[in-house]
Amino acid sequence: MIFLRLKHWQYSGLWIIPQILIQVIPTKIEFWFVLIFTLLNCCLLLGWIWAVSFLLGLSRQSFARTIFSICFGGAMLYLPYFLISNVSYNLSQIGIGWMLEDWIQFSIHIVFIAALLYCVFFSAMIIQISQVGSTVDLGKIIGIALCILVFPIGIWFIQGRVNKLAAEPQDR
Repeated sequence: MIFLRLKHWQYSGLWIIPQILIQVIPTKIEFWFVLIFTLLNCCLLLGWIWAVSFLLGLSRQSFARTIFSICFGGAMLYLPYFLISNVSYNLSQIGIGWMLEDWIQFSIHIVFIAALLYCVFFSAMIIQISQVGSTVDLGKIIGIALCILVFPIGIWFIQGRVNKLAAEPQDR
């Protein structure tokens, strides 16, 4: 999978170049470019999490993988909601769009954040277990999870390990 073979500087470039492009785009269409680049960055992060969790993942963690699949599906379902709600909000500024109640939006965001945090923790656990073996140090898992949460910077610390793990033949 390409997500496991990319180098850390390539991920940072894929993450940062769109942010630079947003700064040089004319202001009338800036909203759409920000929205598209934000969705692309989310897809990059979720794609990396999926690749690490499923391609490096261990088959003996079927229960945790099931929970991961549900949480990952929820995170993927959040992306179209994010797109629709931002477009709707932008249109509501001129009196056209529709908006959900605030408490519904807040609830959807909280569920997404919880699902994303579980996916990040699961990916960090998979990296640590694949690297060390069956003994897992919670402090190292939390460190890897924090690196994943600050993806453009944290990828510099963990992608080298992921590349080594992906290159090793493993019995999955």
